[in-house]
Amino acid sequence: MHVVIWTSKGQRYATPSSSIIEVIPVVQSRPVVGSEDWLQGLFDYRGRLLPLVDSSRLLGHTASEIRMASRILVIRPSDDTQDDRHHLGLIVEQVLGSEDVDFDKGEESRSCQLSSIAFLGPVACIGNSTVQLTTPSRLPTCLNQQAMDS
Repeated sequence: MHVVIWTSKGQRYATPSSSIIEVIPVVQSRPVVGSEDWLQGLFDYRGRLLPLVDSSRLLGHTASEIRMASRILVIRPSDDTQDDRHHLGLIVEQVLGSEDVDFDKGEESRSCQLSSIAFLGPVACIGNSTVQLTTPSRLPTCLNQQAMDS
C-alpha cells in the first residue's frame, strides 16, 4: 500500500495516499466554541470551511507544536472520491515522505490492533523503525461525530 508517513510526538504514522487530497502548510483556523479538544477549529480550504483536527490531541497527547515542518494533510475519509462533504484537515508535526509499505506481511500482521483509538491500525517495520497505519474512514469529523459517539 502506498502511504504518506508523518509524525506526531516523535511517533511515525502512515495514511494511505489514496485518502490524501493535498499536503499544505499550516494555516490559521477559527476556533469552534464547545468543540472537542482535538478539533483545532475550521480553516479555509479553497473557499470551503473544513474541520482542522490536531493529530497529537486526537492520539491523547498535548497539542501539536506548530513548527516550520508542520503540515496539514487534507484528507478524504470516505472511499467515495465523489463525496467531498466530509473532507478534513489533519495537523501533523512533520511529513517524512511517501513509500510502499506492506502492513499485511509476516510479523506485522500479528499486531493488527494495538490501540483502542479506532482509527489506528496495524504496525509495520520500515528499516530500523516502525510505522502505524491510520484508517481515514474512522477519523472523526464534525459532520459525523454524533454517529461515532453512539
